[in-house]
Amino acid sequence: TYYFPGWATGARWEPIDRVAPQRRPVLGWYDESSPEVVDWQIKWAVEHGVSFFLVDWYWSAGNTNLMHWLEALDQARYKNQLQWAVMWANHNAPNTHSEADWRKVTQFWIDHYLKQPNYLKVNGKPAVYLWSPHNIRRDLGGSEAVKKLFAMSQEMAQAAGLPGITFVAMNEGEGEAAARQLAAETYAGNATYHWWSDAPNRASDSRNYSYELVAERSRPGWEKRRAPLAAQGLFYQPTADTGWDARPWHGDKSFVIHDRTPALFERILRDAKAHLDQHGEDTLILGPWNEWGEGSYIEPNLEYGFEMLEAVRRVFCEPGEHPADVVPLDLGLGPYDLSIEPPVMRTAWDFNEAGALQGWNGMMGLTEVGLKDGALYGRTTTQDPAFGGPSMNVRAKEYPYLVLRLKASPGADDGLQVFWSTVSAGTSEESSVRAKLLADGQYHTYVLPLAECPRWRGVIRQFRIDPGSRSGVEVWIDDIKLAKEKPAG
Repeated sequence: TYYFPGWATGARWEPIDRVAPQRRPVLGWYDESSPEVVDWQIKWAVEHGVSFFLVDWYWSAGNTNLMHWLEALDQARYKNQLQWAVMWANHNAPNTHSEADWRKVTQFWIDHYLKQPNYLKVNGKPAVYLWSPHNIRRDLGGSEAVKKLFAMSQEMAQAAGLPGITFVAMNEGEGEAAARQLAAETYAGNATYHWWSDAPNRASDSRNYSYELVAERSRPGWEKRRAPLAAQGLFYQPTADTGWDARPWHGDKSFVIHDRTPALFERILRDAKAHLDQHGEDTLILGPWNEWGEGSYIEPNLEYGFEMLEAVRRVFCEPGEHPADVVPLDLGLGPYDLSIEPPVMRTAWDFNEAGALQGWNGMMGLTEVGLKDGALYGRTTTQDPAFGGPSMNVRAKEYPYLVLRLKASPGADDGLQVFWSTVSAGTSEESSVRAKLLADGQYHTYVLPLAECPRWRGVIRQFRIDPGSRSGVEVWIDDIKLAKEKPAG
């Protein structure tokens, strides 16, 4: 199953608690940087037939992000009971893949992961799953260059005493041309993060359809996907999807797969087992374990309890006695809840109080987030960095302007974009304003006319500030405030 390590702050849980409280995990609104939390996840996974996690892993031009879960896994008591592998989420900025960076990231994997006893092996070699083969190919200039980098990785791994690396291409791979291209680049296999097959094309509304349709179409889609890959010598690891409903993050206009049930999930699993048996294989990937914001989850929770995992156990485990579904409270352990701050009426933040981020955080694509020189600081690591704001409860019509005092380290000027979510709608391009970002190492005051955007209305729940689209930029935000009148000057 895929694991998203995005749950180390209360701010990340707030929209889940507000919009979909039924998703509350059995572990509570947990801090996954805790080794004890990880031990419970390991226990529940292995007791229900889940043998490995493919961990969403973030690296862009030498910068890492969301490493806390792996750090906690390394300290967990039962870490060797569960295998895991890197699923490099390399949806990075253009020109962030290079030969030098590839050598660096391969050495990082060798030094930190690939020799661990609990690291997943596929075909006898440690496996690395790559989210975007396209992005690697784009930056390197074609398939031949990708092939050379993979050969370099194999040589490095073998020089370190490993048998090599099994590279698995994610997501792309549909059809004969794509299969030939992946084979030419020397991928060993193919997998996908989700699997909806052709359900979107068959639905009357491609952004709102039933999980039953996903169940109906999964097996025919696996068969169609597999054939051209097999013809090129690539293995295929099918995915049993765990759903999608991202309304906590994207509001009422989110793509939704509705009416998901444990019974339909079990139907998909039984079809998957029949598919694997037909082809003499034994590896199935489950859709995300804990994409709580996107609505893809099987980790025990308030909505389904252990039913999703019980379905896995019924289909794939030998019949007989199984461990009882014990929870922390049964043993007098926990709770593990992070504090979720309720929405407040606050409209200004100046970051002058030592150590106080006041609810602001590095939502994505940022590292070293904290207070520095009396400002909110972060260094960008991807093409889509963002600071996330605290939960708010502010009426838009009372504040037509947002004023930011911000500086960016010297480089090419870029674009500053501010998004917001409301009670009824998540962040979107339509709910945002832009300004030119001056990257000269000096503070500038940006006055953003929020009221000029038609979507600036209702009750505002949260801001998101995107400081450009380049990696390696240092950003300081000295002051953020909503204003009832346009500031003078």
